[in-house]
Amino acid sequence: MNTNNKKPWIILALCCGLAASSIGVSINSSGVFYTPVSESLHMMRGTFSMHMTIFSLVTAITSLFVPRLMEKFSYKMILTVSVFTAVVSTGLMALGTSAIVFYILGAIRGMSTAMFSIVPLTLVINGWFEKKHGLATSIVFWI
Repeated sequence: MNTNNKKPWIILALCCGLAASSIGVSINSSGVFYTPVSESLHMMRGTFSMHMTIFSLVTAITSLFVPRLMEKFSYKMILTVSVFTAVVSTGLMALGTSAIVFYILGAIRGMSTAMFSIVPLTLVINGWFEKKHGLATSIVFWI
């Protein structure tokens, strides 16, 4: 990386925003909704929260295939399709009335989130930073 080139640092800032939205919104903030949603749907919190377990498992499994997808398709296309899918599936949760609907939508969200979260962000950072990729990765996932 050329130290005079500012583009890698712009990419780093954009990756910080993507990490905050993919990890912060999709994962960290979901627990806030367990009690009100489960109460309004008259189900136990554990039953409702199972959708996040499914989300996490599908994210982990799908993450194994992300590097191959990034070799075959442009990251811009992967990002566009996966973010759109995550937004639509999250929006559809507002219409969910049973646990199975949340489980299915959680799986869809998990698959799409895997394509714009930890693995692809790390690959993008490694592509832009030859020497300081450890520092750059730490900054992205610390934010």
